[in-house]
Amino acid sequence: MDTTHTLGCDLAAEVAGKFGHVCIRAWGTSMLPAIRPGDLVWVERAVPDEVSVGEIVAFAREGRLIVHRVAAIGGSGPEEVRDEQTCLVTRGDRLQQDDVPISATELIGRVTHIERCGTKFLSRQGSAGCSWQLVRCCVFPTARRAFTFASSRCNQTVLA
Repeated sequence: MDTTHTLGCDLAAEVAGKFGHVCIRAWGTSMLPAIRPGDLVWVERAVPDEVSVGEIVAFAREGRLIVHRVAAIGGSGPEEVRDEQTCLVTRGDRLQQDDVPISATELIGRVTHIERCGTKFLSRQGSAGCSWQLVRCCVFPTARRAFTFASSRCNQTVLA
């Protein structure tokens, strides 16, 4: 496992825990068309009990940050997460198989919106699940500090 990836996961989790949110840059294709490579994904700190089926969540597993949609919620899973109260079963929109259930310790938070080419898509949770609504939002670069770190497999931007 690459220590750069592990440090990136730890930093994202720490920023979300301390400031309540974190912004990461997507690089994979498992969530197409909702999330494209290069999109900024805004994540708000959450615990499994606050998350609903259909929402998109970010979690850290084996030194990687993963952003997938919640497919199911349950109280059981593999041995390493059975002691947790609530497990989230996730899956990428383009994938055919569910991920191994995630525990509260792996969850970083829920995706509140994504930003693509200066346009933010806000998440609206309804009875039909998670949908994205296009809205224009102003971003003031002087109102935030950006920390960027990169590796060969992952380019992430953390905003605090």
